[in-house]
Amino acid sequence: MKKLILFLCFIPVVTFFLSHKSYGQYTKWQKDVSYQGIEFKKIRFRVEKADTTYSVGILAEKTIIDGYPCYKDVMFSKEWDLTSFILSDDDTIAGNVFKKDTKVFIQKNDAGFKMYCLYDPVIQDYHCKGTNYKRLLFMGSTALQLYPGGQLKYFD
Repeated sequence: MKKLILFLCFIPVVTFFLSHKSYGQYTKWQKDVSYQGIEFKKIRFRVEKADTTYSVGILAEKTIIDGYPCYKDVMFSKEWDLTSFILSDDDTIAGNVFKKDTKVFIQKNDAGFKMYCLYDPVIQDYHCKGTNYKRLLFMGSTALQLYPGGQLKYFD
């Protein structure tokens, strides 16, 4: 019984320390704002040692960013490069067609793309497994990956 009580007391302490990490924090959500000519329903910034490391936002409406039709969640690097988005319409990425609601990550250093499709796509005649990134406890399971030129790098 003592172990159970100690364990239950330990949980809030761990939660507190995990939520107050010293290496970086998010700013508060800013609502109904515009940055870099993009309208956001809300946006916040990740700050580490007084320097913004990246930003995450919810778009106010469907928006073309860097040539990609985006909506809902987007992420930008410190330099304001688009790093993650959800397709607002079917679109071609690196020569491959993807359906609306595909979550796309543009990998650093021109390493290609990582995609989470809500359907089972057929890419270059390969049947790839989709991933439901919308589920409650999504932890980045199966992702389809493309080289920058569009060739398949990894799929399940």
